[in-house]
Amino acid sequence: MHFSLTTLISLLNLTTLIFASPIGPDEAGKKKKLQPWQLSSISRFQPSGRPGTHPWNAITANIYDPNTLTLGVSSDGQQVIVPPSNATNCRAVWLYGDVETPFRRSWPCDPVENGYWTLEILEIPDFSVWHFKVRIKRIAETTFLGAGYKRTFETTGEFITQTNLTGACGGSGVCSFSLRPELSPLAMKQIEITAS
Repeated sequence: MHFSLTTLISLLNLTTLIFASPIGPDEAGKKKKLQPWQLSSISRFQPSGRPGTHPWNAITANIYDPNTLTLGVSSDGQQVIVPPSNATNCRAVWLYGDVETPFRRSWPCDPVENGYWTLEILEIPDFSVWHFKVRIKRIAETTFLGAGYKRTFETTGEFITQTNLTGACGGSGVCSFSLRPELSPLAMKQIEITAS
């Protein structure tokens, strides 16, 4: 096969144009498959309820998002990305007994850069120390070139003794349950929540 000098120069110019083209909004906006979040721990504590003792129920979770997220394309054509994020000490606390419930509210995780995480305790008929359901959200947001960019993801998980929890209640009435060690980290598939 023989090419003239003009044909070779034309091919090189075309190749250079293809590889030097900036990523347009349509290409940058394509969604890549996300890796599931990794729940390293979740625990449930219930106090004895005896007078003069620690009165707080608690559910605490730690979870990691291994994904670098593209939040959008800036006015100058650059992809706006945020790195993976680790949510620690996501903690719901409420008074023992019928004084309070943990439902219908968000509980904060420790602060992170580029957004924040929350924990919600979902109301289920048989909610107890050995059976509970949670929703964890990651709100990934940042500002770039004076504009705000944001995406929201969430996952839910149900935790039941002898399925994915281990623990016990002592003679004093104190109960403590946590994620079975052999399941950690537990993969939890997240979904994106779009603004309506």
